Amino acid sequence: MTKDQIFPFTLKSHDAVVKGRAVVLGKTLAMVYEGKGWPLPVKRIVAEACPVAVGVAALSGHVDLKVLAVHGDGAIRDLNVGVSGGHKYSAYVHYDSQVEQWGDNMPQLFGGGFLSFLSAGSSEARQHILRGVNIDEAALTDCVMNYWRMLGNREIALKTAVSADASIAACIAIEKPGDSEADEEDDERTALQKDSFWRDAVIAMAGVKDDDMLSNLPLALDKRLGGLHFKLGEPVKAKFWDYKQEAE
Repeated sequence: MTKDQIFPFTLKSHDAVVKGRAVVLGKTLAMVYEGKGWPLPVKRIVAEACPVAVGVAALSGHVDLKVLAVHGDGAIRDLNVGVSGGHKYSAYVHYDSQVEQWGDNMPQLFGGGFLSFLSAGSSEARQHILRGVNIDEAALTDCVMNYWRMLGNREIALKTAVSADASIAACIAIEKPGDSEADEEDDERTALQKDSFWRDAVIAMAGVKDDDMLSNLPLALDKRLGGLHFKLGEPVKAKFWDYKQEAE
């Protein structure tokens, strides 16, 4: 069984620093699936959402539980994946019994609906979800990136990989430096250089192969991002906790 791994990392130029998180989940996914009896399409959606929630929560800097919540009108009606400041995870899904007939991609499974991030114990959670981004005909990662961009002009980029049997999932998440991190005396040339460095980081991240992400993500990052002054931080410990039980 693949162990859980979370690594902070940075990409540096002399003008900008791009922060990132690399997440691989195996043991946690096994615990999430235990006793659930979910069909493979549901497992694959949950497997992709778990490391995404972990990576984005780590970049957000919030210590309270953040829940990646999706509400749709397709085969999967509700999906909640939570991560606490202590790097403990949870997952809940409510789906139609005919889900296996819908294939395994996100737009088909969720249909029309909304995606958002919630704090633990949020009241009127459904209303919060309805203020999220529309998920029609979009991949999960695109919806998450659009959500954070809409919420506060935060630019993040994500890449995910899920094994065929959904037993291992990985995510790379990076965040563009915000205006508060920029030098007030930056001239137009420096600003363009920072934008160029961000684009280089996104392109390099996108070039990491799925198989490498699932087998040895730290090495894959080093090989692909090494040219951007890549520095890997110390791994963060991961623990699973049972947030909600499945409801069908």
